[in-house]
Amino acid sequence: MLLISHGSTNQQITTLVDNDLVWRVAPSDAYQARIGAEYVYNVLGKKTAGILYSSTTWGVGLAQAFRESFEYLAGANTVISYVSYPELQDWSTYDFKPHLNELFTGQPEAIYIASYVHDGTEITHDMFLGGYLNDDYSPQFFSNDGPFGYDFILNGHPAILDGMMGTLPTAPLDDPNNSLFREKYSTRFGNAPITFTYHIYDAVYLIALAIQKAGSTQPAAIASALRAVSGAGTGANGTIINVNEFSKAKGIIASGGEINYEGASGAIDFDTNGDPGSGKYLIWKVVGGDYSTEAIVDYP
Repeated sequence: MLLISHGSTNQQITTLVDNDLVWRVAPSDAYQARIGAEYVYNVLGKKTAGILYSSTTWGVGLAQAFRESFEYLAGANTVISYVSYPELQDWSTYDFKPHLNELFTGQPEAIYIASYVHDGTEITHDMFLGGYLNDDYSPQFFSNDGPFGYDFILNGHPAILDGMMGTLPTAPLDDPNNSLFREKYSTRFGNAPITFTYHIYDAVYLIALAIQKAGSTQPAAIASALRAVSGAGTGANGTIINVNEFSKAKGIIASGGEINYEGASGAIDFDTNGDPGSGKYLIWKVVGGDYSTEAIVDYP
């Protein structure tokens, strides 16, 4: 069975022995962690870091990639604390303080957190209650797409959240395809698209276009057509297909032409591993109880 994920970001997916059947339109966390490390070191000027991460496959992957990237930039042993916590279903009674005691040892200039919303929320409260911060020590907190969302802002401790930054896979917000998708989505559903909504749309349409090109719904046949319809390989010089142009694409394919799908999340251009070949990350910051956009960073 062929699978295209809209939001599976762990690095291990890239090298799965999957008979070319596992694909994704979301970027690998190898990019997200590297971009985060580069921003913390190069832009924010932080020379030491501590890392707190969930012991899930996702958390471990992000933490390892951030550590590797940061120490490549800042030098060996500049990640002075590297602390994991267990995966649980209920965080309401869990005590993070033993992990935080280890995390803040040595007072790193930046703290990288690989958590989800609920555990991240509890972490912020235990950080504040533990008294780790004072007038002489206030590290830069930096995270990623894991806790991003208004549940995190509404329930986390404001003293920790204010000024926190992080990375988030994003669509090219100035692109006409993205603008059209947001307009149509908001009109239909009454609210703006959230994280990965753009990627879901693109995953569905890429499958549909590949079925048209392959003339088959067999998994191997769909896989054989995905790169071309995404704009890689033979599709690189194909007719550009934008959001809301499925009928146009279907006609071109039926007449033997090539297409290059440019989606709501941007250009896909699947590589040999079934990963998107390029994309963008948004650098977010919590300011006054809301998210602001600090920068947009391209990858690779």
